[in-house]
Amino acid sequence: FRSGALVTDFTLVRAGSLHKANGGFLVLRAEDLLQHPNAWEGLLRALRANSLRIEDGAETPDAAIRTKGINPEPLKLDLKVVLIGTEDLYEALVLNEDRFAKLFRIKAQMAERMDRNAAGVRFYLSVIARIAEESGLRPFDRTALAWLVDLGSHLCEDQRRLSLKFPLLREQMIEGDALAGMEGAEIVTGDIMERSYAARTYRANLVEEIFMEEYDREMIKVCTSGSAIGQVNGLSVTGYGDFEFGLPHRISCTVGVGHEGIIDLEREAELGGPIHTKAMMILKSYLTNLFARKKPLVLAGSLYFEQSYAGIEGDSASGAELVALLSALADVPVRLDLAFTGAVSHSGQIMAVGGVTRKIEGFFKVCARHGLTGSQGVIIPHDNVDHLMLSPDVLQAVEKGQFAIYAVRSIEEALTLLTGLPVGRRRKDDTFTPGSLYDMVDRRLERLGDYAQNSFRRTRKG
Repeated sequence: FRSGALVTDFTLVRAGSLHKANGGFLVLRAEDLLQHPNAWEGLLRALRANSLRIEDGAETPDAAIRTKGINPEPLKLDLKVVLIGTEDLYEALVLNEDRFAKLFRIKAQMAERMDRNAAGVRFYLSVIARIAEESGLRPFDRTALAWLVDLGSHLCEDQRRLSLKFPLLREQMIEGDALAGMEGAEIVTGDIMERSYAARTYRANLVEEIFMEEYDREMIKVCTSGSAIGQVNGLSVTGYGDFEFGLPHRISCTVGVGHEGIIDLEREAELGGPIHTKAMMILKSYLTNLFARKKPLVLAGSLYFEQSYAGIEGDSASGAELVALLSALADVPVRLDLAFTGAVSHSGQIMAVGGVTRKIEGFFKVCARHGLTGSQGVIIPHDNVDHLMLSPDVLQAVEKGQFAIYAVRSIEEALTLLTGLPVGRRRKDDTFTPGSLYDMVDRRLERLGDYAQNSFRRTRKG
């Protein structure tokens, strides 16, 4: 203000981001840019006109209350604009903003992981060294560097990959350095990094500890020893915020006479998602292909997760559900000291699932609290072996023979482990090997069909 009036001159002209980046590159986050419609429209106008203008940045649309400022001569625009955003945001802009595809013609996708090979490890170590130097951290010895490389694989749950989420790596390095300082160590070691990671987990795993207390008090019924008919221990992953952990669940099945088929109680209660429902349909397809080639599949069965009060999604429990169903049909007990995770195809193949490391660690924690017997373990898909990045306590228990991890390729392998019986093979006359598990299932299905048919005849006569 000057004498009650608004005045301006050329010394008050300020360059914007486009002016400062002219002749080079301007990198913007698309989400932040779209939160300011005027900025988005101004960017598109500048790119289309290929010129830079000083514009009034006032947000109000009422021009009557704005004072006209200096309007310098436009400058020629010569720069590259790079927008950073998610795939969903890109698709939304392509579909809803016609000018976007014309002005931003090059799309590049950024990977979140890289190969874990000699060249990849060298690059990873160079980044670790730069982070340590920029953050003023203590030196990291060979064991600490090896631990950080393993952490990169742990973050992406793949032994053959390294995570490129370096901010997470930097946070863990800073915590390790802080712990080393508290202990008076001049060098950060692998043991210090492991203890700092355990402390970080302890600060975030309160919900997991509450669940574990429920298992200890047997409020959540999961047995880690013995056997039962129509029951199997399945595994799931639960997340709270950015912390995920695995939990075992009892999956049960009951079978009787009827024409209802296999009923998914989770779906009936509107707790099962579409992928879980699809997995249940695959189970029906598997049974039909194996046991109903020359006879109808007549039964009434129910499959459900016990003590499940939230939504269930995914197909990683379909293998365990099939085991529970076949156990109920054959009247054969299933081992409860083993937990099973894996998706099953209509041909009986066990396919890879997500979160296998957390699932194994979750069942191990419950077994350790109940007491390790040496016979406990987890059955996982063979395709998930490369995804295992287990904690030191699980690895130590496996090395001592206190806990086992079995990798299977087919449902037949899992059934043999869980029941101790040979599964059997289909013969030319469409029967199965006598005394095998499949033979017991086939005979039970025949009896159920006969019971249903006799009941129908009695009803008609009555």
